[in-house]
Amino acid sequence: MKSILPWFCLAALTNTVYANPGLDAYRLGNYDKAANLLSKSPTKDAITDYYIAKMRLYGYGELKNNEIAISYFESAAENGLLFAQKIMARYELIGTGNLEKALYWFKKAADKDDTSALMYCAGAYYYGLGVQQNRDKAKKYYIAAAKNGNSIAQYSVARSFLNTKNMGNKKLGMIWLNKSIQQNNPAAQLLMAKQYIEGKMVEKDLNKARELINLAITEKYLPAYYQMGQLSAAEEKYTEAKDWYNKAAIAEYIPAMIALSNLYANEKTPLFNNHDSYLWMLKAAQLYSESAALQLSQMYQKGIETEADENLAKTWQIKAKEFAKNSVTKSKVKAVHWLTDRKKSDFAETDYRLRGILTSWNNKNSLRQNNYNQAPQMDKLAKKDIYKPQFTLINPNTIPISEFYDILVASKQMDARDRIVYPAYVVPAVGQQTEKNKLDLKRQITSLGFDYLLAESKNNSSIDFQGLFKKLLSQAELGDTAAQFDVALMYQNGVGVGKNIEEAIKFYNLAASQDNLASMYQLGIIYLLGIDGVFPDYKLSQTYLNNAAFKGNDFAEFVLAQIYENGYKDKDGKEVIPKDIGQAIALYNVAAANNLGLAQYRLAEIMVHSKPTDISVNGKEKRNKTIKRLYEQALANNVNEARLPLAFYNAMDNNKEKQQFAYDSCQKDVDDGNKYAALLLGLMYDRGIIVEADKSTAIKWYEKAGDNPVSAFILGTYRANGDGLSKDLEVASGLLQKAVNAEFSYANLNLAVLNKQQNKEFLPNLNKALLEGNSIAGLLLADYYLSNSKDESQLKEAHTIYQQFADKGDKNAQLKLGYLYENGIGGNIDYAKAEMWYTESAKQDQPLSQYLLARLYQLGNLPNGPDYQLAKKWYKLSQASYAPAAVAIGFLYDTEDEDYQGAMAEYQYANVKGDIIGAFNLGLLYERGEQCQVDYKKAKDLYLKAAEAGHKESMVQLAGLYLNGYGVSVDAKEAYKWYKLAAEKGDRDAMYQLGLMNETGLATKIDSTLARKYYQQAASLGNEKANLALARLS
Repeated sequence: MKSILPWFCLAALTNTVYANPGLDAYRLGNYDKAANLLSKSPTKDAITDYYIAKMRLYGYGELKNNEIAISYFESAAENGLLFAQKIMARYELIGTGNLEKALYWFKKAADKDDTSALMYCAGAYYYGLGVQQNRDKAKKYYIAAAKNGNSIAQYSVARSFLNTKNMGNKKLGMIWLNKSIQQNNPAAQLLMAKQYIEGKMVEKDLNKARELINLAITEKYLPAYYQMGQLSAAEEKYTEAKDWYNKAAIAEYIPAMIALSNLYANEKTPLFNNHDSYLWMLKAAQLYSESAALQLSQMYQKGIETEADENLAKTWQIKAKEFAKNSVTKSKVKAVHWLTDRKKSDFAETDYRLRGILTSWNNKNSLRQNNYNQAPQMDKLAKKDIYKPQFTLINPNTIPISEFYDILVASKQMDARDRIVYPAYVVPAVGQQTEKNKLDLKRQITSLGFDYLLAESKNNSSIDFQGLFKKLLSQAELGDTAAQFDVALMYQNGVGVGKNIEEAIKFYNLAASQDNLASMYQLGIIYLLGIDGVFPDYKLSQTYLNNAAFKGNDFAEFVLAQIYENGYKDKDGKEVIPKDIGQAIALYNVAAANNLGLAQYRLAEIMVHSKPTDISVNGKEKRNKTIKRLYEQALANNVNEARLPLAFYNAMDNNKEKQQFAYDSCQKDVDDGNKYAALLLGLMYDRGIIVEADKSTAIKWYEKAGDNPVSAFILGTYRANGDGLSKDLEVASGLLQKAVNAEFSYANLNLAVLNKQQNKEFLPNLNKALLEGNSIAGLLLADYYLSNSKDESQLKEAHTIYQQFADKGDKNAQLKLGYLYENGIGGNIDYAKAEMWYTESAKQDQPLSQYLLARLYQLGNLPNGPDYQLAKKWYKLSQASYAPAAVAIGFLYDTEDEDYQGAMAEYQYANVKGDIIGAFNLGLLYERGEQCQVDYKKAKDLYLKAAEAGHKESMVQLAGLYLNGYGVSVDAKEAYKWYKLAAEKGDRDAMYQLGLMNETGLATKIDSTLARKYYQQAASLGNEKANLALARLS
């Protein structure tokens, strides 16, 4: 059952979801503060009483006092707090044995629909625990529990309905029986097996019955062994029956013991053995079985396997009558058997047991009344841990390579193409022409140029173009559109026939009239460019190109896209076709979708050259994926210009094959003198991508890359740090300034940091980086404002910056914005917004956001109150990167679930990661023996580790071990030393102990004045024992 439900009830009781400092202190383990605040609370509510009760029970922040604790639990329970009601119920059931009071509290919990309480009430009324037996009332409770999904209750409802004569009820019984079986309830499986054996509610099927009984046997359910024995006996498989009975009988299952005795007593079986029959009946009778006692009496009366003895016969008859009476002990066992499917026989072994300090702490010293126990803690995460401006140069290797590529393009370092490319069709060769495709032709693109393919055709001297032309001409004259196009193309280019543009146009028109799209495209280009003396006709050209493009010719789509992208001017410079970027992009997309590599490449280039409109984290990721995909498609379609840009993106891929592609591409291009290939090689050597990291080699490649903003930025940063290059701040500043001039935001950031480190003006560069959209610079500036000034305008500016980048998906900005809302920094507290921003950040694996989101659920300042399951979920996600999250999970196991084994595992995880609080909490578990053996040596080693790191509570515990000689030799002076160190750090218990040692002269001379001083200090911090000591000294 989720812990959220009781707290929801509490919210209704208190009519508030606002933060309560006392409750917050308790839930975060600050018990001294909680005790002080909650005890002074003007209004006591159920949860306040509950927490005070817990502190009194455990001695956390309050002197341990079980009697006072129970009184507070009772008050909280009477005021409707489910947790307290369940504690009181268990306390009366196990602690005092008062079954009437136990039922009183269980009924109150059952009224809140708590399933375990409903089940207890059902068992109590069914078996008469603390109340007269009342099967009808029992049924009311187990029906409610069945509706909540309890399989035992579902079985009980099924059995109740099946035992009636009404067929409608029996059918309902089968429905509930199947629900219970779906949860693998063994009693339900046996009851269904009975139906198959009897063949009443289902068709008789002994095989299915056996299958069901075997399922129950896998759960080691004793009645299942007995039932299988009964089935075997009915089939006269007596040896088999004996084996099944024996398995249950040796576990003292009485029906099996009696059945085994009767089997041995049967003269008609080969197992007949009166002696064994007598012994098994005697064992069953000695276990208070009425039936066995009566049968044993008959054995004595008849002298079976013993001399007839009327006295013994009468004795066992009297015992049988006594056994028939329902004793409390017997009723308890029956109830426990029912509640646990016979897995347990004592309430103390079930979920109704007392928990925590009442049963699981093995060190009696921790159980003493009127003493404080050291409480487990959580790590503290403060404002300074969230907003800590770190003016350190950003490492170039942490910047995505795509950012470097973007700045190269933006700074015109990688030229954008502004001339129009006209893709061309191949002049047909033998076997290349298409015969059936009436709409388009197969073509081959190997370059961005127009005339290259013609040249390739002319260089292919092995082809008889004249013969080919004659063949195609005859086909064209018969109306074949593909042949018409080929003839036109050969006329246009003078291949196999004399060059003749008029004839070319004639055959293009013939093919175009039959919807040959390639011909429309060719005509459009001829009239656009005025090829071979044809007078340009831009309107006619657009008509042809538009028709071809509209019908799916990707060449036409691509050319039109270029025209709309750049606009088109005639030879006199007059604009004849205006720019239309939107139309251009649309046509590029259509051509790209038609798998035209040129369009795919151009779309990628446009995206790279355009300033992104969405600079959110998701937006950047989506943009990079799209660009990379387009370059990949373009290269696959033989646009080799896409290879180096793609290499920049592949270098960032986790796929080793793609990284190798990037490296090989660079090696090829760098041999041709490409400086950007040299730059990318430098980045790959710097980061160890597909090669071993080698900074000196990387620097050489950066230098070979020449004058560009990326090399200037990287080399400037390395100069500033003296990393791979001699440190020279002046040269570093100059190089960074070059990159700044290219409007590279990271250069502005690093130059600002460098200036700050030299006590120079740095805010202008930091602001400029912010304006350029650099989130790291923006967050650094906001952190600087927040941590260095209480000026309201700067707080607002910081909030604005965090909001700006949070809206764009920056997980660190979302973290910081969430913290502002949670703590009301610069505005009102808004837990809902804090939850929203923490969640957005946490979903991006920001460990501090995951931790703070979990803590928000733990504190319960949201409408539904504390939700420890959600808290554990987010802490678990955080702990891999943030050890305090493991401490927090352990703390919840420790203080809420009282699951000390679970707590130990989490504390140990944190301890291994170097978390001091984890070490301290683990030490407490070992010292107190919480679900483990007391181990002072382990506790001492853990306390020492934490104490040496400055943890004051560990110092106190370590001192206590030395003072009392637990796991070490008694050493009062060593104890005094650690108490004094802890007292200097403000620990009230250490102050009290120092007062006591100075008062008694232990490890120091008697000094009442100093003792009083320490007692006063401890008392002022809430130590009640110090108040008593002061009264004693007065």
